[in-house]
Amino acid sequence: MKRLHVVNVFGLVVLFCLGLAWTAGAEEDIAFFTDEIREAVEARRGNTELSKLALSMEPGTWAELDTNLPGGLWSAPRVPDPDGGRDRGGLHIGTWSDDAHWCSRTGQFLFFGVRQTRKFVAYSEEENEWRQIEFVDKEHAPGLMQRFGHQYSRNAFDPQRSLYFTLMRRYDVVNDTWAPQIEGEEERTGPMTIAYSIPLQGILAPTHDRRNPTMRFFCDEERTWRDLGPAHAHGYHGVARENPFRQEVLFMAGNESEAVAIVDKDGNVRPMKDYPREGTGIRHHIITVDPQSGRYLIMDPPRRELFEFDPDENEYRLLDDFSKTPYPDVLLAAYIPEYGVSMWTGGSTVFLYRHNPDGLAPKLEPEPIANKLSWNSAIAGGTVAAGSPIPEAFICINPERDAGTNSTDDWERVIPMELQSGEFSLLVDGLSSQQDYYVRTYVTNYVGSHWSEARSFTTDPAPPEVEQLTLDGDQQIDGEAPSIAFEEVPDHPLYAVGASPDWQYSFSDYGDEPTPLHLGPHKLFSDHDQGELVLDLNGGAIIGRGELAIKTFRGNQRRSAHITIQNAGEIDMGGIDTHATQTRANNDYRAGRVRIGTPDDRAGRMRIGYLHAYATGNRAGSANITLYGTGDVTIGTADEPGEIRTDTNAWNGADVVINHFGNLNVGAIITHTDGRRGGSRPGSIALDGNDSSGDATIGQIVAWNSAGRTSRSRPAPRTISNYRHVTIGDIDGSYTGEGRRPVADLEINTGITGNITLTGDLDLGSTHEEDRQDAEQRGAARLACNETVTLARLDLDRLRFVFLDSGAGTSVINGAVANFETDEADGAGTQEDPKVSAETRLRAPAGQTVHYRYEAGGVNDELGGHVWQLRAENGEANGGLLMPRP
Repeated sequence: MKRLHVVNVFGLVVLFCLGLAWTAGAEEDIAFFTDEIREAVEARRGNTELSKLALSMEPGTWAELDTNLPGGLWSAPRVPDPDGGRDRGGLHIGTWSDDAHWCSRTGQFLFFGVRQTRKFVAYSEEENEWRQIEFVDKEHAPGLMQRFGHQYSRNAFDPQRSLYFTLMRRYDVVNDTWAPQIEGEEERTGPMTIAYSIPLQGILAPTHDRRNPTMRFFCDEERTWRDLGPAHAHGYHGVARENPFRQEVLFMAGNESEAVAIVDKDGNVRPMKDYPREGTGIRHHIITVDPQSGRYLIMDPPRRELFEFDPDENEYRLLDDFSKTPYPDVLLAAYIPEYGVSMWTGGSTVFLYRHNPDGLAPKLEPEPIANKLSWNSAIAGGTVAAGSPIPEAFICINPERDAGTNSTDDWERVIPMELQSGEFSLLVDGLSSQQDYYVRTYVTNYVGSHWSEARSFTTDPAPPEVEQLTLDGDQQIDGEAPSIAFEEVPDHPLYAVGASPDWQYSFSDYGDEPTPLHLGPHKLFSDHDQGELVLDLNGGAIIGRGELAIKTFRGNQRRSAHITIQNAGEIDMGGIDTHATQTRANNDYRAGRVRIGTPDDRAGRMRIGYLHAYATGNRAGSANITLYGTGDVTIGTADEPGEIRTDTNAWNGADVVINHFGNLNVGAIITHTDGRRGGSRPGSIALDGNDSSGDATIGQIVAWNSAGRTSRSRPAPRTISNYRHVTIGDIDGSYTGEGRRPVADLEINTGITGNITLTGDLDLGSTHEEDRQDAEQRGAARLACNETVTLARLDLDRLRFVFLDSGAGTSVINGAVANFETDEADGAGTQEDPKVSAETRLRAPAGQTVHYRYEAGGVNDELGGHVWQLRAENGEANGGLLMPRP
């Protein structure tokens, strides 16, 4: 089934219909095409599914090609290890920045992939089918096994002669024959990043030297290597792409560098502006060329971003971040000169992309100003056509006058906006009452800008000066709460008094809209004793961001009142505080539970300053915090991340559950317990993003357990699931008590479609020496995602086992790897003195698992199906890179 999604929603659309003459990129204009290639292309043009789809595409769009991808096409064949080890192969052959190429002479997409074993796959335009090209046992063909299991950009192509280069061999696509390309070069020691230059007639390859790389050139005619001078971008784990339209080759450096360089048709190397994202070239990035403009297209799968690089301007432009368009989920790309498109695949689908080299300036339609919520705020926004590339948007506001469209500097307030699906709006607060205001919306990208027409409005009069609205228990009728018509005092606090155990406030409709509860700088305060405070918003919003919004604890009650918010729309408010401070010897003194929404009654987007349901008294208990929402959840203010606290000095830390759709941003989640009572445990943490559309960003997780005087302490799990990317700072889930009890596990392994990144310590261990000899007293970490797992530090002395599983990316640990058995005379490091430096990196290939299990005696079980050792990059022992043992 063909699927189209359009990046440019509005603007001039040019249709490339089959019946119209096609000019941009036509085969007669492609200088490197021979007459034979032109004749072959003309015979296929308009007669194949691929050409029909390509020529019908609009600029700036992706389209899915309806073709069958055989099961296991991208998997390397599994074969017995000749040295008697575990079977080789079986992993994805296209996840390490390998290059695919298009042969216009034969109409084929070609890819020679390597993952311990090799496979050569091809797509035929004429047949609209995929197949495997057999090469084993053919003369001069490479062998099936490959020592290191990856090749990075070791593929290149000569489109004039239809020669496909892989490692040190070349394949004649037309004649189905192999030949050595570089006599005497060993695959293990040959160049890692190569590209073919048509004008130079040979292979370019930068050296691996990361400080002073040299660009080397192998001339086909002379059959010798020579140096062209400084390469600027080194070739260790780099990526490259030849560009016959500009008669040049682009190189992007690999590990620990974002350097970019171009080699022109005369062999001159010139450095270009660095790639604007860290970590370029390492296993992920896909480079191809737009046949129409000759500019480079760079896909960054870990970040899901598509860039255009314009060598003439030496400028990178973000084309799409796929926040509003479906991500194509690709690993390989090749340009198709004759149709002016590029082909992208590597998964279960095949996509074509027609670039819009001219781009489109964004356009927008402003929304009417809404001033119903309050006398000092209004909602402004609009609907924007994203253009190409995606734009930035701003709301500009002035009192009394329209500042025009010349510059944002002329406006009193300029508020940047985050675009969501082309529609955006913002609550603009801090306005004056009965004041005339003018608003314009402004959007811009590198192609151009667009200002909306001016809109004006006048804020409402301020409400009467009322200090508080007191709802007394005597106002209740038959146990039901009174209905509050909020237009009377819409911007002042509610103060609830009385001894009734349960209070419920329902908010009635105000005109055509549900009445919002506007807390503003005030708070809702309750002195309920063990009761429950229920706010039924009737679909309305809670707005206003005072430092504290709802508080239900007093110093003398037995339990702070529970807080329940139901039938709520958007919630944008200050902190919620129900914490307990009692020190009396009675465990009825507890914090109040906080519950917003249910699985069947979810609140809207939530932004809350902080959530406190913790306990500080020697006998007091904390309470659970549960949030169910349909959108983003942000704990904190615009200036400072906030915290969720359910920790306690005694009893159990309480549980935190956040179940929502969208992004999660929290400064800290704290559920630890000092464990002064028997059977105590920290609170569990369950974070669920449901549809994997949003990112989870958490500054710190503190869930340790001290278990002061008892051995009956119990662990509590931490699970994070169904997000796109997960980024966490420190995780402290350790056990520091006297009783030797198991530490809870960390699981981030369900529905994570992007990256998992831990930037600080991962501590799931015990402080006791005897615990470290007992695997059951250690926590376990299970981290699995579709792209890349990255840890800042791994201390194997603190974990029962670690399971890192990356799909399209890699497993990477940057920093100290302590207590890993090296089988060397001086043994492993220790927690205090690791045998590795701060630059240590533990890596596993894409689609491969890193697995460490502690066993008595310090035996390593397996890492990615192999026995690994700490070795230097040259293979010498006692290095800093965890590598398969030779």
